[in-house]
Amino acid sequence: MVLLVAAQATCFASSIVLQWDADTDPSVTGYKVYYQADSATQPFQGTGATQGAAPLDVQSLTSATITGLDPAHAYYFAVAAYNASGVESSYSNVASIPELTPPTVSLSSPTASTTVSGTVSVNASASDNVGVTKVEFYVNGVLKATDTATPYVYSWNTAGLASGSYTLQAKAYDAAGNVGQSGVVSVTVAGSDTTAPTVSVTSPATGSVVSGTVTIAATASDNVGVSSVEFYENGALLYAANTAPYNYSWNTTSIANGSYTLSAKAYDASGNIGQSSNVSVTVNNVVADTTAPTVSSFSIPATATSLTVAISSFTASDNVGVTGYLVTASSTAPSASASGWSSTAPTSFTFSAAGSKTAYAWAKDAAGNVSAAKSGSVTITLPDTTAPTVSITAPAAGVTVGGTVSVTASASDNVGVSKVEFYANNILQSSSSAAPYSFSWNTASVANGSYSLSAKAYDAAGNVGQSANILVTVNNTATSSAGTLTAVFGNANGSNYPNTVEDTFLNINTDVNGSNVALNTYTWPANTPANAILMKWDVSALPANAQIQSATLNLNLISSSGDTSYQIPVSEIINKQPVIAKSTGYTYDGTNPWTASSVPYGGVPLAQSDIAPAADAPLIDQTNGYKSWNVTSIVKDWVANPGNNMGLLLNSSNLATSDSSRTFASSEAVDATQRPQLVVTYTLASDTTAPTVGTFTMPATATSQTVAISSFTASDNVGVTGYLVTESATAPSASATGWSASAPSSFTFSAAGSKTAYAWAKDAAGNVSAAKNSSVVITLPDTTAPTVGTFTMPATATSLTVAISSFTASDNVGVTGYLVTESATAPAASATGWSASAPSSFTFSAAGSKTAYAWAMDAAGNVSAAKSSSVVITLPDTTAPTVGTFTMPATATSQAVAISSFTASDNVGVTGYLVTESATAPSASATGWSSIAPASFTFSAAGSKTAYAWAKDAAGNISAAKSSSVAITLPDTTPPTVTISSPVSGSKVGSRVTIKASASDNVAVTKMQLYIDNVLKATSSSSTINWTWNTNSFSKGTHVILVKAYDAANNSGSLSITVTK
Repeated sequence: MVLLVAAQATCFASSIVLQWDADTDPSVTGYKVYYQADSATQPFQGTGATQGAAPLDVQSLTSATITGLDPAHAYYFAVAAYNASGVESSYSNVASIPELTPPTVSLSSPTASTTVSGTVSVNASASDNVGVTKVEFYVNGVLKATDTATPYVYSWNTAGLASGSYTLQAKAYDAAGNVGQSGVVSVTVAGSDTTAPTVSVTSPATGSVVSGTVTIAATASDNVGVSSVEFYENGALLYAANTAPYNYSWNTTSIANGSYTLSAKAYDASGNIGQSSNVSVTVNNVVADTTAPTVSSFSIPATATSLTVAISSFTASDNVGVTGYLVTASSTAPSASASGWSSTAPTSFTFSAAGSKTAYAWAKDAAGNVSAAKSGSVTITLPDTTAPTVSITAPAAGVTVGGTVSVTASASDNVGVSKVEFYANNILQSSSSAAPYSFSWNTASVANGSYSLSAKAYDAAGNVGQSANILVTVNNTATSSAGTLTAVFGNANGSNYPNTVEDTFLNINTDVNGSNVALNTYTWPANTPANAILMKWDVSALPANAQIQSATLNLNLISSSGDTSYQIPVSEIINKQPVIAKSTGYTYDGTNPWTASSVPYGGVPLAQSDIAPAADAPLIDQTNGYKSWNVTSIVKDWVANPGNNMGLLLNSSNLATSDSSRTFASSEAVDATQRPQLVVTYTLASDTTAPTVGTFTMPATATSQTVAISSFTASDNVGVTGYLVTESATAPSASATGWSASAPSSFTFSAAGSKTAYAWAKDAAGNVSAAKNSSVVITLPDTTAPTVGTFTMPATATSLTVAISSFTASDNVGVTGYLVTESATAPAASATGWSASAPSSFTFSAAGSKTAYAWAMDAAGNVSAAKSSSVVITLPDTTAPTVGTFTMPATATSQAVAISSFTASDNVGVTGYLVTESATAPSASATGWSSIAPASFTFSAAGSKTAYAWAKDAAGNISAAKSSSVAITLPDTTPPTVTISSPVSGSKVGSRVTIKASASDNVAVTKMQLYIDNVLKATSSSSTINWTWNTNSFSKGTHVILVKAYDAANNSGSLSITVTK
């Protein structure tokens, strides 16, 4: 138990509060308080307290208040614990309070208001309930002498003092430290000093700029002595100093910045006053700005269609000035050093995503103060710019179809699909506005052959998604009753062979009209061709065994002039292969000329010399609508001799009676119902000859089930319409799934190993070729990643390098590498750090709560999923604290010296402070460490001393020392020692007695005084005194001889003896 005096009233206390630590012995049931007055002898058996005589049973309490004590006595306290059996422990430590009765003291001489001069005896009488230990004498509040024995006398030498009024006072002390103080006695010292002191302000210098706390220093001197110096600011008294050095710490932060006048006055004891010169200084304290700006307005629109939202208003103000503006999506205040601050208010802010959003506006000033936020909310709805996705789901690519086929598509959109359009050879066939998206395609209405199917998906925002094209083959073996098939070429509605026409018209100039929406024939003047229509048709889609029955060219008349009946002959182009997009009246390809002709107006060739005789020359009236030409002979030539297909020319009439023209819609016309058509009817000759596969090769080895086909060619007497590769050597039927219109570039086997593929070809008649085969050995790469079986680490560690308790992994082929990372992101197989065996430890980048991830890889570069293990790393603290400052005054008059400053810092925290006289670093367990920096340090002796300041942390690390030196000069408090060598105490004396005494002192004896019965009889300025006492004037009986000795510090020692006359 530790007993503490927790509270004590000041001045003549009659109560005390005691507190103590609870005893840790579980058998303790209560406590008793023991007390006693004036003696620490145990056991304590005190009486007089209100609570009763000792001991006082306070049961289980750990504090007690004792009242009714007599402040004239010292008291001693202790506590004992007891158990249920009443057995008491020994006493705790003893706590005590001193008696509180101060001595009484008064000055008996000189009396008040007297005038004194020379050496004056100042006499005091003092008493105490226990005993007076010393009496101090003060002149004008300054301690002048101390006397430790009666009579209490001070010899006051006034010879060097200025004339004037002086105050005298005495203080009496007892052993408990109680102090009694006499009344003040005022006396007048007679003198003739009229010389004023001299004084000057030495710091700060005139004209200087000051701030904070400034030392104002002055020097002063006087012919007798300076009694005080006063400091003034702008004529107002700041401070008075009675002793040199004359300094004052002027706190300029308590006054306004500006110009100030400093001065000083010096006084002597005679009342003479010296005045210094004025010193002008300027106070300039920079006031720290702690006021944050205020954002007064911040607004953004309620809705937006972009992540970047305009800021309608953003204003801020500050007591000094706004230096930065910032808008964030977070309500957490940014630091003044955060990125993104701008010197002007931003006009917009970009959010990270759409939705209901709030922006926060902040302002800062140059001092780094950041405002509170003002917020603005907006709902961001971004425009839909994402096109739907769409794909044809049936029929499958490469299949052969017939009859009515269901064409289906799947479509999706981030918002919603509004419709899906279906196309065959880029011609719109149907539209579907709701899922499932499909249309029924009647293939009987189109010619047999290859077709490209596609779909477009639309959303409400007008975004369009385009599917990939899939190729299918239409093969309807049945024919019409007439045994014929019909093919419609061109871009008009109903065409089953779109994008098979190019057209333009030639003028008697260099104009290129390939993109014109109209086609024109014009005779001008009468009988002279001036314009002609040039067309090229691609009829390669007709089967090689097609037997042309008829071919009709249909052009839609949209305007006319001149003759009501106007002949337009049609002829096959010969000799030249025109480029429709570049043809003009002069050239057939933009560079090379048509063959010269004198027929057209102005001698422009106009292809007149590059055409065969007319195949048909109908008369065209002026009724708008489709007009027809029989071009059967031309198309038969093109089918029989594809190289002869150079196009055809619809010529101007050379029979016109006046200027005449006919204008038709071109293939570029907006209205698809008016565009040109070439309608061909044909029959198919019976085909029984199967195609032949010419080449079919694959690599000898592969690492994938999908193997590239190096070469696959086939030929047929009519034409190859389908290609197929199988794993079976059995010939497929012509209607089997999987046929494609072009030779495939790869084939996917069902499994790895030694494999053989078979290549087949078919024609439109359903004839299937014999197979050509190719063999390959497929070895699939290892794609199975290893599995980490176990990975464990200890839960805690004291080092960044942590042992791995277990790390195992397995693989279908074999584990070739092990790696541990701090990242949960899977490492590449080529990353650095992989090891052939499982590592036994891992080094983390930093301490704290950490997770490690274990990975394994195989020879194929497959990397496992991770297995993780967590550890808390607490590194031992090896960094010693640093003592930042440690200062003491340069001089001191006590061995206990104040510490001006003692600061220390540590990476974790400073837990102890210590000051020593030794430069040797103390151990962390040494005695004397304190949890706070001490305010003082007591040296072992006076002299030139150095103190060393140390700090420690919880880990026991000790800082390097910072030292501070001080010169200690102790005041002299040792009184002289007096010896009376004659007469002997208790002896009988006659009429004349020689009194001999001597004194010694630790410094020097300055004066000795001899008293007979308390009356001063002799004074000596040395350490000895000899005086002959004539006893004739004294009565018989006992007399007291008292000798006092003084040193320069006014310490006095005395010795008295008694003699009998």
